[in-house]
Order: sequence, then C-alpha cells, then structure tokens
Amino acid sequence: MAVLLLALSGVVAGCSGQTGNHSRDAAQEATLPEGFPEAPDWYHHAPKPIQETYLAAAHHHDELQHIPCYCGCGAFHASNSDCYFQRDETGAVVAFDRHAVGCQICLDITRQTVAGLESGRSLTRIRQEIDEAYQAMGLTPTPTPLPPPDQ
Repeated sequence: MAVLLLALSGVVAGCSGQTGNHSRDAAQEATLPEGFPEAPDWYHHAPKPIQETYLAAAHHHDELQHIPCYCGCGAFHASNSDCYFQRDETGAVVAFDRHAVGCQICLDITRQTVAGLESGRSLTRIRQEIDEAYQAMGLTPTPTPLPPPDQ
C-alpha cells in the first residue's frame, strides 16, 4: 500500500507519460494497435502526455477492462478502458472516447496500471492496489470484473 501511495504522489505531482521499463518497441508504442480505428482530430491536438496515455490504453485495453474507474463521472463506464474507447456489441473498439482527456483520475489509473504491468506486477495485484488506494479516498469504483486468477 505504501508503494502505491508513493506512486500516486508521483502521479499527482506530474507524469511524463514515460515508464522505467522500455520493454516494448518504441515504434510499436507510437502507433495504435492493429484493428483500432483511426485517431480523431481532437486526439492530435491533445497535449503529448495525454496522447501517450491514450496510446498506452490502446496497447493495454484488454488489461484495462479489469481495472475500475473511480472518477464517478456517471458515464456508465464498466472499466477504465471505457474512459478511452467505445466498443460495439462484439467488444471490438470502434471509436475513441474523449472522456479521459479531461479526467485526471482516469489518466492516473491508466498510468499506474501500465507502470505496474511494465514493472512485472500481476494485474490482480495492480487491481488490489488501485482499489485500496482509491477506496481509501472514499471513491466508488465502476462495476468492473476481476482479472482472471492467473493474471
């Protein structure tokens, strides 16, 4: 818990959008995954750290479907992934959602998740850390399914 609170304080102080582990190829991280829709115009005009977080969310959209959002926006999101992307009935990403551009909590949760994954922590552990930290602040999560047990 102390580690997550320390990480949270770093995120609140400012986030460069970079992580310590550069295990992914930089060219891959700079482009959207195959099958994603083209980024809308507003995305290209967003600040660089927000663009980087949208890219990270795209590359980790499956994992983010198991991470709740705590912003309380009332937009009927089911997970942190929904703060960035809209899906069709099959679950395929069909459009970008502009919500996260203006929501620091959504951006912070995504950055925490990606940093945790890149440092080798399990998705289950990351979820527990995020739940503990945000619930300690009195925030309510979206109704997000837990990760599979082996993650």
